[in-house]
Order: sequence, then C-alpha cells, then structure tokens
Amino acid sequence: AQGQVRVHRVVAELIERGHAPYLPVIDDGIDILLGSGLRLQVKTTKVRTKHWRLAGCWSFTLARAQRIVKRQYVPCSPRQFSAQVDFVILHALKANRYWIVPAAVLDGRFSVAFRDGVRQWKDFDLPEAKRLRALGWSYQAISDQLGVERHTIMRRITGKLDTKKRDYADIPQYENRWDLLTAAIIGAQDTTRVLKAAASASPAQQETTASS
Repeated sequence: AQGQVRVHRVVAELIERGHAPYLPVIDDGIDILLGSGLRLQVKTTKVRTKHWRLAGCWSFTLARAQRIVKRQYVPCSPRQFSAQVDFVILHALKANRYWIVPAAVLDGRFSVAFRDGVRQWKDFDLPEAKRLRALGWSYQAISDQLGVERHTIMRRITGKLDTKKRDYADIPQYENRWDLLTAAIIGAQDTTRVLKAAASASPAQQETTASS
C-alpha cells in the first residue's frame, strides 16, 4: 500500500505537467506508463541517510543485492533498468524532491547515494600518487602530501576502488528535469513520423530514394 501511495505522488506530478499516466495492472518492473508510451519506474527514500559513511546523502535502493534460495543467500545480478523502462524517477518523500534520471544512467547499480552537488568520493591527482609510490614513498607519506586518507590512496593505486562506479555526483543534475520526458516523447514522435512517411511512400518514390 505504501508503495502505491508513493507512485501516486509521482502520478500527480505528471498530471500537473500535462502527461497522461496509467498504472499497469501487472507489476513487471514498470510502475507508470505514459500515454506517449514512455515507461517509468519510481524509487523512493524518506529522508537523508544518517549512516556514518553516507551521512547527509540521498540514498536509494535500486535492487536486491542477494536473495534466499533453499535457505542460502544467493547474489543477485545488478539491475539493467534500460531493458525495462525509459526513466527512473527518484523521489525523496519528506523533502518532496524528484530526480528524473534516464534509465541507462542507473544500469548495473544495486543502489545510489549522492549529496546535493557534491562528490561523494574525494578526487585527487592519481598519477602523482602513483609517481610518488614508484619513488618509494609510503602510503602514509603520500596521504600527508596530497591530503587524502591513506586507505583511499592505497585502494586507488591498487585498483580496489573504482570511482567511476561509486561516484554519483552526476545524479543531482537530474533534479526536476521533467523536461526530459517531454524531449523523449517529441523524439519518439519524430521517429514515428519518419517511419510512417517511409512506409507510405509510393514504390516509385522508394526506388528513386534508394537509387539516390
């Protein structure tokens, strides 16, 4: 029931913006279907997380990391959202904030956590860190030199921390980007018009087009 309440909040926002949302009877990964054909999924969170590591972040669970099969934990595959929907709408309930994210951006993720316009993971001059390490500097010395935690230096140099997978600083740019839905609809309509025009062309026109 709570899940439907959250979906209906998004439905209300869509109606106010001139869309015609429909709710599928069967839950196959699509929470909302627009009259234009766009498929949407809704993920919600209540408040900023208070977890010691992600304090102040908006944190959304996108998929289960594991499931129970015959009383044993079995890892789940990460979600490929773009195979099911066109956009994922992240909704912070109490703050009433929305991020309209193209589905492909979240492909391969189990979760996403981000701060408002701030990188979650501090960046630094990795080539310089590697150069200093090659000169025999200790991880602690490099840490003191570059102002980054020793464990971060060590994990980046050894390749055990992939910032591309863990940096979600690009997500805040999608806040209130309802215009992306409209742009996607217009793009789909243009494609449909081109296909219809090609299909309705006379055989002579098709031959002329093909020969040219």
